[in-house]
Amino acid sequence: MSQGTYAGLHVLEDFLFHLHETTELALADAVPERISGVTISAKDTAIVLAMTVDEPGGIMQLLITDDTADDGFDMYMAPLRPSDGAATMEVRFKTNDISGTNLFGGFRETFTVADPGADAVPFTMATTTITVANLGVSACVFVDHNATNEDFHFAAAQDATGAAGIDLTDPPINGGRAGADLSGATGDDNWMIVRVEIEADGTAFGFVGSTHTDAIGGGEALKLIGQTDRGALDADAMVTPYLRIENNAGTGVNPEVDYFAIRGDRDWTV
Repeated sequence: MSQGTYAGLHVLEDFLFHLHETTELALADAVPERISGVTISAKDTAIVLAMTVDEPGGIMQLLITDDTADDGFDMYMAPLRPSDGAATMEVRFKTNDISGTNLFGGFRETFTVADPGADAVPFTMATTTITVANLGVSACVFVDHNATNEDFHFAAAQDATGAAGIDLTDPPINGGRAGADLSGATGDDNWMIVRVEIEADGTAFGFVGSTHTDAIGGGEALKLIGQTDRGALDADAMVTPYLRIENNAGTGVNPEVDYFAIRGDRDWTV
């Protein structure tokens, strides 16, 4: 239960400030850099950060110029503990080639701060089956273009086992409670929102919003695309909120992030 004036944790990184008084900043592979309220780490290749000036509200562009598959970046904040009063992360982003972008947004317990790109992603999907990596407690909205269909899916796991209530084989799409139709290239250069919540009892939810497809919900209205059974995850786990975007295009891709936000609570038992 929250106590004190500053009990709640609420951080919104809106990228309203320039990069060290310059327009671009190069990040070497596996060398995390704090950019205002978030940390960004390049994965398997150098990337270039650039402030977007042709759109309002503070936009960070992350240029993945290498055309090698799985090159990309992790963006993250400090870990939260859901049992302290729930944990929420939300990110608004877009990319110039959604069909060439693998993405993962949510929470994971196992997190290598020195080089998060060395960690596996929590979930992968080949054809129609979701495979779970052993990263402790994890809950994630993701797109894997090795799947038969290009769709948003929500999955959660306790170690290497899928959480109760999560369908790992042939999960439904088109707005069903396990996924939403991404509609391929129609998502290029359109804003999308991913939101993942883990409640204080360990129940997890995944939401998606987008401006480009009615299957998700036009006008960026968030649609619940998946949830676990009640109390399916260990709410005492320390989970890191993060976004990973990887190149799957064979050419460079240019994701942009409008904001990255978290909400949690403090532990008042110690």
